[in-house]
Amino acid sequence: MLIIALFLAFISCNDNTSKKSLASEGAPNTNTKQDSVHYEYPAAYSAKATIVEPKYTQIVLIATKAWDNAALMSKKDMFSDTLDWTFAGGPQVIGPRDSVLQVVEKIREKFSRIETQFNAYLPIKTAEQNDTWVCVWKWEKRTDTKGKIDSSFFHEAWHIDKKEKVRIVNQFVMKW
Repeated sequence: MLIIALFLAFISCNDNTSKKSLASEGAPNTNTKQDSVHYEYPAAYSAKATIVEPKYTQIVLIATKAWDNAALMSKKDMFSDTLDWTFAGGPQVIGPRDSVLQVVEKIREKFSRIETQFNAYLPIKTAEQNDTWVCVWKWEKRTDTKGKIDSSFFHEAWHIDKKEKVRIVNQFVMKW
C-alpha cells in the first residue's frame, strides 16, 4: 500500500510540473540577466562570440583543398581584393589579392605534396565587431621537393568579410 501511495505522489508531482511547463511553453523568454561570469583578464578583441552557419567553414575547406593541390590561384575569387596572410613563423604578406596569392603559391612550391587532416573547425561571429572567423585545428603532412616528410599541427584563424570572402589568414604551428 505504501508503494502505491508513493507512486501516486510521484505521478502527481510530475503531472503538476509538466502542466506548468506546458502552460509556459509558448511564453517569451523574459530573462535579461547579463553574463555573470567574471573573467580574470579582459578580452582585447572579443569576449562574446556565437557559432554561425557552416557555409563559412566550407569556404576555408575549399581554400585548404586548393592549397593542398597547389591550385590556390584557381580559387582566387574566394579571397578579398585585399588580403593579409600570415604563416606560422613568417612571413606575413599583405596587399592586393593576386600579389599575395602569388607569394603564397611560391611558398607552396617548396613542397611536392601536402596532405591535410582536420581535427576540428568552428565558424564564429564576434558580437562586438560583428566579424566572422573560422577557427581550424589541423595536421599537415608536408613532403618537400627533396622527399623529406615533416608533420605539424596548426591552429588557423580565417577572417571572412561581409562579402563572404577570405580577408585574413593567421596561422600558428606546434611542431613535434
